[in-house]
Amino acid sequence: MADLLSTGISALLAYQKSLATTGHNIANANTEGYTRQRVEQVSRLGTALGSGFIGSGVEVSTVTRVADRFATERLMFDASNMSQQETLQTLTGRVDKILSDRNLGLTDPLSEFYAAVDGVATDPTSSAARQVLLGKAELLAGRFQNLQNEFDSLNLEVNRQLQQQVGEINTLTEQIADMNDRIAIARGLAGGQPPNDLLDQRDELVRELASHIGIATVTQDDGALNIFTAGGNALVLGTTVSPLRLVQDDFNADRYGIALQQGNTLIPLTRFVSGGSLGGLLSFRRDVLDPAAGDLGRVAVALADTFNAQHAEGVDLYGDLGGDFFDVPAPGVSAATNNDGPAVVGVAYDDVGGLTGETYLMRFTGSAWELQSAETGDTVATFGAASGTFTAAGLSIAIAAGAVAGDRYEIRATRGAAGSLDVAITDAARIAAAAPVRTEAALANDGTGVVGRPEVLDVADADLLLDATIVFDDPPGTFTITDSNGTSAPIAFTVGGNIDYNGWRIQITGTPAAGDTFQVLPVAANSGDNGNARLLADIRNLGVLDGGTRSLNGGYGALVAQVGAQAQQAAQRVAAQTAIREHDQSFRDSVSGVNLDEEAANMVRFQQAYQASAQIIALTDTLFQTILSAVRR
Repeated sequence: MADLLSTGISALLAYQKSLATTGHNIANANTEGYTRQRVEQVSRLGTALGSGFIGSGVEVSTVTRVADRFATERLMFDASNMSQQETLQTLTGRVDKILSDRNLGLTDPLSEFYAAVDGVATDPTSSAARQVLLGKAELLAGRFQNLQNEFDSLNLEVNRQLQQQVGEINTLTEQIADMNDRIAIARGLAGGQPPNDLLDQRDELVRELASHIGIATVTQDDGALNIFTAGGNALVLGTTVSPLRLVQDDFNADRYGIALQQGNTLIPLTRFVSGGSLGGLLSFRRDVLDPAAGDLGRVAVALADTFNAQHAEGVDLYGDLGGDFFDVPAPGVSAATNNDGPAVVGVAYDDVGGLTGETYLMRFTGSAWELQSAETGDTVATFGAASGTFTAAGLSIAIAAGAVAGDRYEIRATRGAAGSLDVAITDAARIAAAAPVRTEAALANDGTGVVGRPEVLDVADADLLLDATIVFDDPPGTFTITDSNGTSAPIAFTVGGNIDYNGWRIQITGTPAAGDTFQVLPVAANSGDNGNARLLADIRNLGVLDGGTRSLNGGYGALVAQVGAQAQQAAQRVAAQTAIREHDQSFRDSVSGVNLDEEAANMVRFQQAYQASAQIIALTDTLFQTILSAVRR
């Protein structure tokens, strides 16, 4: 009877624990991250008798979480990927809105600017048309500046969000380390049994951490969870935390990066962080914001450089050669804060068609300089000398002596240039609408020769504005050119061929007669000539960017299309990741979630088993009382 009583009591206690666990499951059916628990029962060892083994009841071996480790890890990865893509979608969508909105973008101001240039070409002496052109130029420059200001604001916002994310990550890693300590203590007090509710709480902290930064986890024998970044750097080792730190960029004080603090050492992590909101912020800045700002600056630089070059070949209403129409700064150059040498690097634009909008890093090896893409790390060019002037990627790079091996410089070829674009002239009369020289044919000419408009080849030629007279010889197979410097030797004539002299070029068609005279004369002040204005208007269609294959409008259109495609791709990735997360969450819930119908059925089953166990104890008591009664007789 003692065995029967012991069996009944063991069953009663086992099902009491099963009922308690079922009630715990029901109570936490809607608790975020809760994992269904199950009482694991095993039979006690039987008692050996001559007729065989007699069972001795049941005991509870442990209470387990009904969890799938791979499902838990998948949800961790989903949280990381989803948060990264949502951050990218939100911020990239804002850049797309800025560039494509008619009230914010460049499309309308560019069109209005070119229309104003057409207005000056139509009536080059009109002060009203000239004032309109200045106004539209200032509007266009202002729009470039506004766009760059928007990009700068986004960069500051990224800095603020990086600071917030780093703070939240450090708080979570501290909490996980503390949870590791509590779990280890609880396991020790419980003889190695798992503290399921603490494990659930830690899993929730880990999932939240994964939504901030991509991580990998490894479980120790004592139940503590080690956490590493995607690049393999330890964030949590047992109860030890290596916090993240916000650090200033080596080249830009207004740009933050990420480092891992281990003791007194800071390990740079910016290039290696992926996943989570932190990875999304860094990816947005690296893959969307910086390239967009670089391409916007490239359009601004190309506009200013091309328009200035053509404007310099014209004459204003004062009769002076045109100066710069736009002001645009030189490329930005910054020395790394830890450089040891005093070398100075100066950069200027050499070929706008070769500009890419990228940011470059220059590193001195001790005997040569390497120019690398900051985005990809690929080597763009190598300069095999310690100092000198070199050209690459549309830039002219002048390096003074004094560099030490390991010295680095960052070259922001066009990033930020749009913010400094401005109109260089304030007097509308200074708009150089006229060509600097004009042509005339003598009224007494007998031949059919016709002279075309002159083209300026070299505005810096000192003799460009000298009167030049072309006289055809007899027979008219040659001609001579006379200016204040004297008369040239006879020059062979080709119908329609180029005649280059004093920095200008003309063509004469038809058949000039012997003695026919043509003149190339400087344009006087207040001229109604529109030769240069027409060439300025033609810039809208010129191949300027990408090696001369793309116009300015095309360059801006490509920028808008690129960012639009990135925004669309980000939205598509969010939709795809949402579907993946829902599928993985559904699978996890099917394994680890609380099903109230199932728990209700378990409640009834365990209740019946509990009642039956009580009946065993009651039966044991009856049998014992029967024996006592028999003895009393």
